[in-house]
Amino acid sequence: MKSTIGRKIGLAFLALLILMVAMVGITFRGFNKITSSLDSMEREAVKRGASGNLRFAIAQLLRADNVYIITQNENYQREYNRLSSRVDEFYERLIQLPLTEEELHLVGGIKQDLDSIHSYSAQILAIQHPRQSPKAWALMETMDYRFGNDVNRKTTEIFDGISMRIEQHRLLATANKENASNSIYGITFLGILITLVVSYLTIQRISKPIVTVTKAANSIANGDYSQRPAVKTHDEIAVLAESFCCMAESIQQSQRTLKQSNERYHDLFESTSDLIQAMAPNGHMLYANRAWREALGYTEEELINLNIDSVVHPDNLTQCSETLQRVMSGEKFDAIEIRFVTKDRNTIVVEGSVACRFEAFQPTAVTCFFRDITERKKAEEQTKFHARLLNTVGQAVIATDINGSVIYWNNAAEKIYGWSSAEAMGQNIIDLTPA
Repeated sequence: MKSTIGRKIGLAFLALLILMVAMVGITFRGFNKITSSLDSMEREAVKRGASGNLRFAIAQLLRADNVYIITQNENYQREYNRLSSRVDEFYERLIQLPLTEEELHLVGGIKQDLDSIHSYSAQILAIQHPRQSPKAWALMETMDYRFGNDVNRKTTEIFDGISMRIEQHRLLATANKENASNSIYGITFLGILITLVVSYLTIQRISKPIVTVTKAANSIANGDYSQRPAVKTHDEIAVLAESFCCMAESIQQSQRTLKQSNERYHDLFESTSDLIQAMAPNGHMLYANRAWREALGYTEEELINLNIDSVVHPDNLTQCSETLQRVMSGEKFDAIEIRFVTKDRNTIVVEGSVACRFEAFQPTAVTCFFRDITERKKAEEQTKFHARLLNTVGQAVIATDINGSVIYWNNAAEKIYGWSSAEAMGQNIIDLTPA
């Protein structure tokens, strides 16, 4: 049987319909993949925020103990209790989230560290004069350098793992988007070829909407999601146009959601009291949060135009250079101490972690999470100075706890009573200084 023109046109329209269905299927499948990746990013962002809140709250808890030892102000005991309840609340929120096995293990370790912090804090708060108590300082040092650093390390591991997964989801969403766009473009191109044939055999009423949809498809494939094809027909072309509109609207909404998510991360960094900065492998500053800018006394514009060498204390330049080289080789620092010079030429001491982000096995940015320990260092130096001063006096200077156990024994006491400081420490004063 001879093929009629009508049959040929029917076959052409059938092929065009198949292409349209394929385009819609690929579009929705790509959109579902993109949406799934964005949902995963959102869930991971919530977990990262929860872990960040927990770390920040624990840092405040440790700070309350530090301030209590220095000031001996009982108000900080109440502040500690308030912060303790807040830490427990953040911990409960975190463990309610869908965590991985590794994250559950790390969170369990954080709970153990938190229990130890509570135990040590109870001992510190029970000391009536903690500023004069070596035991209080020893307990605080253990809390800061052992449990505090351990919490920072574990939360950093959680942060890094979540950030890695967020980046993987982002790359997957980008790849899905690109694949969907390429597929739509390819199918659209084939549709255009068939449309050219059909346009010779159909009336203007059919060819015009096809051209309209084709132009919109090209625009969307090239990234212009503002295009909305206006088709007045009620056939398959109208279905295709509606699908394009839904796809463009969905992608625009996804972009807005991603932008809002990025803004939330920025607000989180800006609101935290931790000193956060990012710099290029060559030391050029890329980002510094509000707390870091205020600590150094620079505006955002001034700081971004500086190199890290411009704000590092001259005595720490070699240390800074060596640290950058080591983190760019893959090493990670969880408790580094370094001095910086502020804009008004004052010196501050910070402590924290330094790590490098890699893309395609190449270092792209060095991130630093610091906390200002200048006042703590000053207090330590003052304590050492007082100890040295008491060792220079000619009279015996002895300090005991409420039970009479020696907690300080200067050089003059060693000469007068014949007991060395190491021998006297912890002994009862009555046994060492008989009448």
